[in-house]
Amino acid sequence: MIHSSFSGVVLARHVSGARARLGRTLPLVTLASTLLFAVGCGDSGPPRAAVQGNVSWNGTPVDAGTISFIPDAGPAATAEIVAGKYALAKEEGAIFATHTVQIFGIKNLGSVEAGPPHPPGTMIDATEQYIPAKFNNATTLTVEIKDGDNQHDFDLKK
Repeated sequence: MIHSSFSGVVLARHVSGARARLGRTLPLVTLASTLLFAVGCGDSGPPRAAVQGNVSWNGTPVDAGTISFIPDAGPAATAEIVAGKYALAKEEGAIFATHTVQIFGIKNLGSVEAGPPHPPGTMIDATEQYIPAKFNNATTLTVEIKDGDNQHDFDLKK
């Protein structure tokens, strides 16, 4: 009987301690949850603008590729170029700022054998990036993105 009474005292102390810890922890958990909810419901970053345009290489539309708008600070925005055109909706567009622009053009060279480690006879599509570095990795292109729609065309030449 004494053992049972002693266990009850130990259990009561354990439950009492747990309540005290919960009393201290619960307000912190509630505050953290409220802050996370508020942050999750806010804007997802700086304001953005829709951007669209045409891209050509020596007067011919770029069939396939990518165009990236890269600000000095903040998120970059990238769009696919298809049949000489690109478009970014406002939600995924470029932020209001001056951007460095990188343009890559991809040319399909046809199917070639993949080689090791692929099984013999495995064919893959070969591609080549053909736009010079001065328009992508060592770009000299810049544009200003402002509130509203932005039309930026690029007629790249050798």
